[in-house]
Amino acid sequence: MPQHTVAVTPTLDGIAASLVVALATIVGVTQSQELVLLFVVLPVLVAPVVIGFVAWRSSGKPPPVRTSTILADGQPAEAEILAIKSMGGIVDMRPMVRFSLRVTSGPDEAPFDLEVTQSVPRGLVREFRVGASVEVRVTADRSAGAIVWGGPGAGPGANSAPDGRR
Repeated sequence: MPQHTVAVTPTLDGIAASLVVALATIVGVTQSQELVLLFVVLPVLVAPVVIGFVAWRSSGKPPPVRTSTILADGQPAEAEILAIKSMGGIVDMRPMVRFSLRVTSGPDEAPFDLEVTQSVPRGLVREFRVGASVEVRVTADRSAGAIVWGGPGAGPGANSAPDGRR
């Protein structure tokens, strides 16, 4: 008569219970003491390490200028879109988009290149085209900028046509 073997698949609860019993046997502590170690002592010991690591990783630099601040207080300028890269996922309703721009801030000033990363409504992203002219605002030091897209339902720039011409 053939013998049948049954494969037993251990569950997570069974594995955890086995580890707790084994640890209690090896270390000589009760299950209650293990829980205190796990949920009280261990977090107190790990927290300073995590806080120290986060403090070490922070640069100490001031936070970056917000897009809303640039749009409100920035100097108006015109820019040509040199490149566009959407950095959002398929489900993002307002993906982050990286624009490479050539900015002209005045007739007497030389154009300069600027990279802007900005949140843009998904429906508006496809309206931006390489080579199109858009209205922007730039900081006084020209280190940051933001594209003026006109608000909900509006296209890029204040008065631009769908192909970016004014």
